[in-house]
Amino acid sequence: MSYIDFGHLDQLKEIGGQELINELMNIFVTEAPQLTEKFKSFNIETQQDDIGKLAHKMKSSSASLGLTHLSGLCYSCEQKVRDNSFVTFNEINEIVENIQKAVFEISTYQTSIK
Repeated sequence: MSYIDFGHLDQLKEIGGQELINELMNIFVTEAPQLTEKFKSFNIETQQDDIGKLAHKMKSSSASLGLTHLSGLCYSCEQKVRDNSFVTFNEINEIVENIQKAVFEISTYQTSIK
């Protein structure tokens, strides 16, 4: 399974060039470890609003890079919080795992275009 929608990257390249893609990828890869740690550190019983806010941020940044699966997971998490449903530990773990996989795939992509 590819975590990057390369069709989306092609469209992004037409708009802003490869430099824009590289910049967005570098920001994502740089911020991912801190965001991953934040997700892992939340107390799911008392910090549902914080989980929703971070999911919103991650949804937007992952969507901009064509990380559609990760963006979808974050959207679902954000919606659960808005609907006063409970985001589970397993859902947070799935987001964390997908962030890590996305970072790996982005790093592989960046290496391949050099």
